[in-house]
Amino acid sequence: MGMLKADLKLLFFALGKKPDLMAGTSYAISHVGKVLSIPSINVNEDDWDVVPFYARLSYPWASVIISPRVCRTGKWQNKKIEYDGYHELAYLHPNYFSPDKTVVRNILIRMNPFSSYVLQSSEPIMIREYRE
Repeated sequence: MGMLKADLKLLFFALGKKPDLMAGTSYAISHVGKVLSIPSINVNEDDWDVVPFYARLSYPWASVIISPRVCRTGKWQNKKIEYDGYHELAYLHPNYFSPDKTVVRNILIRMNPFSSYVLQSSEPIMIREYRE
């Protein structure tokens, strides 16, 4: 049910916003892109055989898969656009990121110390040409 809900939510969003291109890490991007004939870019840095469920849900319908050269995309290799590097290197590069311990400290203060958390975006990224 969760997959259908994510697909429908993105479908209605895309119908309203009419994006020219969709990109991100959500399998829903591939599904909605295929249904609406919108190019979709699946960004992943895990080998397909490590995340086979995700790969089978998203790769067949994605227009392209962007992943590090070292990642295996299995039978979807023909859709792969490779790069030398890892995702974390892009946003943790010293030109763009400087660690701030107070941010982590503030988050930890608000967290229940008996729970574990994973911080991630639950929404797919929508790319649309911006016109002023």
